[in-house]
Amino acid sequence: NVPGKGNSPSTSPGVGLGIVGSRARHVTDDMFRIAAQALADIVTPEDVAKNCLYPPLKKIREVSAKIAIAVAQNAFDTGLAAEARPADLAAAVQAAMYNPTY
Repeated sequence: NVPGKGNSPSTSPGVGLGIVGSRARHVTDDMFRIAAQALADIVTPEDVAKNCLYPPLKKIREVSAKIAIAVAQNAFDTGLAAEARPADLAAAVQAAMYNPTY
């Protein structure tokens, strides 16, 4: 599937994970700007060549993790996190992600 919508399916899981993972006391407009920038940074030239503004849905977990890291980083950098910054933020995000294994 080629996503054509960029709000909830593309950014919300990562924003939520970054907020919960950092225990941010407030959710700011800047966090959503950062999430949008992280999403845009993930789009490859190959995606653009296919006229896709968003990465493929098969990359949704990777996309969510990168957005979560960016949002959590912002919470830590701005003093909004109610939790200490982990030594390895990427590993902490991966550990916090739900893994649908059946």
